[in-house]
Amino acid sequence: MNQIGKQLIVFILWTSFLYIGYQLTNRNQLFEMHLMPKILGEGNLPFLVWTVLPYLLLIDLMYLPIFIKMDGIFNKALMALTIAVLINYTFFIFFPTYMERPTPPLNEGFFNKIYLWLLTIDGPANCFPSGHITSPGIGCWYFAKAYPKTRFLLMFLFGILCFSVLTTKQHYILDILGGVITGAVGILIVIYFTNRKIS
Repeated sequence: MNQIGKQLIVFILWTSFLYIGYQLTNRNQLFEMHLMPKILGEGNLPFLVWTVLPYLLLIDLMYLPIFIKMDGIFNKALMALTIAVLINYTFFIFFPTYMERPTPPLNEGFFNKIYLWLLTIDGPANCFPSGHITSPGIGCWYFAKAYPKTRFLLMFLFGILCFSVLTTKQHYILDILGGVITGAVGILIVIYFTNRKIS
């Protein structure tokens, strides 16, 4: 089996851990839930059902490390993802948050069906920090590190797609900021310990 195939298997196993942990914390809260506040007039942002497709594409960016053909960088990406996700889960468990969602669409259009399916696997909890920002951000960071020519394209793509978490009413602005921070913390911890090991 080639390197990408091995990394695919590793990532499938890691995604199983991610999904199980997310579902458990999304549907079962040990502590009182807190409603996330809206800031900067985000309550006026429209609900655009069709942006569920960019939203799903955003999530897919976390799988970019599978295609990195450098063992060292792939391993660092996986470590950073694990650290950041564990930080997120700590928030989900001990400071659970939720958001108010609009009434789901009732007609039978293509985008509506996808959105309704999304609601069946992702409840209104686990808002802060946004894992849908954390994991794709880390995926983009390490892929760009491995292939610097993709850096600006990935930065642009990630930045644009981040807005979809607002227009699909899956997260608020504060959730995005939290997701960026926990992703950065995961990356910085890996950098710190990697540099210590080298020195």
